[in-house]
Parts: sequence; structure tokens; C-alpha cells
Amino acid sequence: MRPAEETGADGAALPKVVFHAEKLASDRDDVSAPTELLSGCEVVIANEVGCGVIPADPQLNIWREAAGRLSVQLAKRADTVVRVVCGIPTVIKGTL
Repeated sequence: MRPAEETGADGAALPKVVFHAEKLASDRDDVSAPTELLSGCEVVIANEVGCGVIPADPQLNIWREAAGRLSVQLAKRADTVVRVVCGIPTVIKGTL
């Protein structure tokens, strides 16, 4: 992603690395707010939530879809996208 800015749009300091970004998706249809928030960070780490059994709970399924949309939006803006499976990195976009 682009280099971290000193502060976010609201003037708050942004972290350089964010873990569990998928948790910011909550159950919203519009993921533009968390996308904007996370776009200023150097590294964003999100767990894959779409490769598995579809949740029986409709609310969990809505969250899973929102988390996927958030990851897609962040990947579109990122310079580099890396997927890590079993400790093995695969560059999907850009270079390391």
C-alpha cells in the first residue's frame, strides 16, 4: 500500500501495520469508510474468510461477504498484494 500518512482524515495517528482488517467490515453493505481508513496504512493484514463452509447464520454470511468486499477494495488500491498460505507467500500484485 502507499506509505502511511502521519495522520488520518480525522487527524488521528494511523498505525503502520493493521492486523485483522476483516473485523472492520462488520455487517455493512458499504465498505468505503473502512477502506478509506485502512488505505493510509503501510501494511494491512486480513484473514481469508471466504474459503470454507458458508455460515448457516445469515448475519455471519453478510459479514463474510462484507469482509471480502473490503479486501477487494484494499487490493485495488494497493501497490503490492501478497497472499500467504502455510507460511508461503504468493505475490498477486506488484513486487516484494
